[in-house]
Amino acid sequence: MGRLVAAEKVSDWINFDRDNVDWHYEGKESTSMASRQVEGVAYLWNLLSTHNVALQADEVGMGKTFQALGVAALLWKMKPDAKVLVMAPNRDICAHWERELNAFVHFHFREADHCIKNSVDGGLVPVVQKCWRLDDLAAAVESNAGHLYLTTIYSLSGLVPQEEKDNNIIAKARANAKKNRNRIRHALDEDGFDLVIIDEAHYFRNKNGKSQRVNAAEEFFGSGATRLADKSLLLTATPSHTHLNDINNILSYFLEVEELEKKAPEVLMQSYGLRRFRRMKGIDRYHSKREYRNEKAIPCDFSERPESEMFFALYQKKLVTELKFTRDNKSLLYGFLEGFESPGRRLGQSDNLVNEQEDDIGEENQKDFSKARDTKMLTRLSEQYFTSYGRSPDHPKYGQLVDMCLPNNLFIAPRDLHEDKHLVFVRRIPSVRELTQRINEAYDAILAVKIYRAWGLEDNDSVVKKWRATSAENHGNGA
Repeated sequence: MGRLVAAEKVSDWINFDRDNVDWHYEGKESTSMASRQVEGVAYLWNLLSTHNVALQADEVGMGKTFQALGVAALLWKMKPDAKVLVMAPNRDICAHWERELNAFVHFHFREADHCIKNSVDGGLVPVVQKCWRLDDLAAAVESNAGHLYLTTIYSLSGLVPQEEKDNNIIAKARANAKKNRNRIRHALDEDGFDLVIIDEAHYFRNKNGKSQRVNAAEEFFGSGATRLADKSLLLTATPSHTHLNDINNILSYFLEVEELEKKAPEVLMQSYGLRRFRRMKGIDRYHSKREYRNEKAIPCDFSERPESEMFFALYQKKLVTELKFTRDNKSLLYGFLEGFESPGRRLGQSDNLVNEQEDDIGEENQKDFSKARDTKMLTRLSEQYFTSYGRSPDHPKYGQLVDMCLPNNLFIAPRDLHEDKHLVFVRRIPSVRELTQRINEAYDAILAVKIYRAWGLEDNDSVVKKWRATSAENHGNGA
């Protein structure tokens, strides 16, 4: 990976436009997605050749996985026996990488060179090995079992057997991570992997945390002359996930300390990063999101709802009294703004279904997205609120949004679909669930009124009040 490459040369080997077999890169004047991706491959390759580290931070939808596979393909093109490690959040995403690699080679790599693509069926030549534990990964490398090795970020959290977990768990995790790194390096003539690709690299943003994952990652990735890999390609659509210093923290696993000292995140992005916004294809050209999205600020409206204003005021007070919130520690607002305040099980589902959905997110995402410091406090306050008022408390982001998604009259027919169809952009999975729960509750309320009025009942009838109280009690108990 010593020599630099141009986008034009990359397009001689890789066609990023699957629907056009004659596609070639036409220079920066082209605004197509294929051109952006081939430029990305060349840029990342050159960053890795120059600095050994690259941070691919394109927005969601720009094809970070395909660009990373393009880099790996170029590496195998120039060094057929190169060893590449992909570390992804969970097994499902590892399977996705394998599928994408097969599709990439079959549909996008031009030449059947018997190095990357065979001439029999156009399939993949490099061997893929999936290893779910670090010692299994080390064993696979020692046996020279493959070219691309897939493992999970979660493997860094499972280094200490249950029976050995005691006060020395961090030290044991570090020791096991180091042992596996040394085994891999020894099997690869002390050179390590030719390339390691970290998918969802923001998982490593908490550099100063005391978790097993953080400590194991430090030892496993190594430093100086004992690094796990010669080159490191880091992928994340959110390089500054919660704070600009996340960029420094992510890169700190793969760069020497002196390279990071006194460097602002913006400088690091200019030196090691590639960040571009997604573009949507139109009839005659591509458009940025600022052109096709009409974003509206929706403030929280507490008018005629003093109970909701009281909830928010009480929450603010408890941030200070219980969690010692200060102006310099605004991360405590994370839980409330990301929608953790609704009580009970999500959408009234069973434990098994909720657990299955959490597994789909990834083993470690539950820690990142559902355990903010204010979660327990918000849940407690919300349960009390729902018991008293029969609905979730108002939210600074979601209140008016839910109202906008409700139909003016659900029972008018015929009705065009677009009148009740909405596209809502959110950043994180919890926001999807929170909005789904709130919109479902709002629709239930509309239907409930229709049902009990069909029975000749009104809002203030004792039967309706009893039903609402029962509903609130069941919601608070997770029914």
